[in-house]
Amino acid sequence: MNGLCGAPFLSRWYSNGAKKSGTIEMLIGFELIDQTSQTKHEIIEVYPIVNNPLLEVKTKNNTTILVPYQKEFIVKIDIKNKTLICKLPEGLV
Repeated sequence: MNGLCGAPFLSRWYSNGAKKSGTIEMLIGFELIDQTSQTKHEIIEVYPIVNNPLLEVKTKNNTTILVPYQKEFIVKIDIKNKTLICKLPEGLV
């Protein structure tokens, strides 16, 4: 589902400011898996900041961090299994 991380996907969110089915909000509740460390985290909120959307992620240590929702970090989005696999920058998590 490459469209989820491309401009057309995000433009549907920003065009009128409303959250619609099939937009970035659907990632709330997904499991974020860091491909490098194989750690698993839960996406608990989405902040649709123009040109820099952020995912609020609850880590395995019960802390929260903000992860940039950027195309270059996303490896795979699996809607059926509700997982977002990312290659996060070292030291982010």
